[in-house]
Amino acid sequence: MNELQIVKSEHFGSVEADIYSNGKEMFMTITQLAWCLEYSDKKSVENLLDRNPYLKNEEFSFIQKVPLIAGGTQNTRIFTEDGIYEVTMLSKQPKAREFRAWVRKILKALRRGDAKIVSMTDYQRAMAETRIQNIRIRKAQLLERMAEDYEGTYRQILQTHATKELTGEFLLPLPSLPRKTLSAEEIGERLGISANRVGRIANACNLKTEAYGQWFVDKARSANKEVSTFRYFESVLPEIEKALQAKTV
Repeated sequence: MNELQIVKSEHFGSVEADIYSNGKEMFMTITQLAWCLEYSDKKSVENLLDRNPYLKNEEFSFIQKVPLIAGGTQNTRIFTEDGIYEVTMLSKQPKAREFRAWVRKILKALRRGDAKIVSMTDYQRAMAETRIQNIRIRKAQLLERMAEDYEGTYRQILQTHATKELTGEFLLPLPSLPRKTLSAEEIGERLGISANRVGRIANACNLKTEAYGQWFVDKARSANKEVSTFRYFESVLPEIEKALQAKTV
């Protein structure tokens, strides 16, 4: 088969879908097809092929070298137009029908001559930019999902960093912390006592004040209610040491 060249790159949702051609027919790689169908990776399509071995016939797919974004080539499973339609018919993914209609429209446009060969230099530059943006979007989505498990300070921190991933700027303010704070566990490690005892001493000596720390309101992943947590400034250390020497608690 003639060498494959990218003839068109189009967005299907957030995926940059590349259409290859050998001058006569149109093709897609297994990885791109998996992304368009919203599988996490190509393994799901490979499993589909294992369950339907006829899809490995050249009528539907074959292995061939394709250009890489970073240069060079790599052996990759390629799907013919018939193979693309077969996979989308067999797939149970919600996006399958929508993608089938979309790719049919694109391929018809290509046959009418509404596309030209894409320069690999231009393609590599565009794909590099798209890849960077996709990484930023995925990071922001991950931070947003993490933020859903918290309330208060931690949620604000995660959401602030999510906006920075998307825009490059802190559009939301980070919570202000006047000084470095330590948890009861960290205080205990420094003094060789348990976090529970740190808390008991702090309560007995009235150390949970603005002079010695700050209250934070958060929600742990395993909890369904807000929890107030006191974090200590380092200035509390001498006070707890005094209490230990006096055997206050």
